[in-house]
Amino acid sequence: MASSTTAPAKEDEEKEDGNREIAARAFFAQLYLMSEESEQMKYGMLGEDARPTEEKLAKYRGQVDWSYLKPHFETGSLYFVDPALALETVGVAISSDDKESVDAWLKAGDLVKIESLHASQWEEGDQLFEALVVSPFVVCQLAL
Repeated sequence: MASSTTAPAKEDEEKEDGNREIAARAFFAQLYLMSEESEQMKYGMLGEDARPTEEKLAKYRGQVDWSYLKPHFETGSLYFVDPALALETVGVAISSDDKESVDAWLKAGDLVKIESLHASQWEEGDQLFEALVVSPFVVCQLAL
């Protein structure tokens, strides 16, 4: 009887791993497509400014409610960052095209594309978020 309960758990785990792999591929495909649209968009939004990337990204960070994030969710460009990670860390990885880190976070579930279930919960609440725009994406966390 124990084997029948472990089989569904293993299937669920394999399905979750598959979903994470699909999410990682979709994320990188979107990065590729956005960068192909304009040669200037290869994460050059921060310009030739000599300041550290974290400082440059700071001006694209703020506290927002769901109404600000909803359009980004609707276009598929909104990602949730696990509280164990700093938004700036994720922003720097995206802006510097650090595929290894981003892929690892996607596979581990530390960076998750917002799905309808999350959106419907936040639609009805008054939750505030910390958000960071790293074009073409927006990454967010629940505000403390």
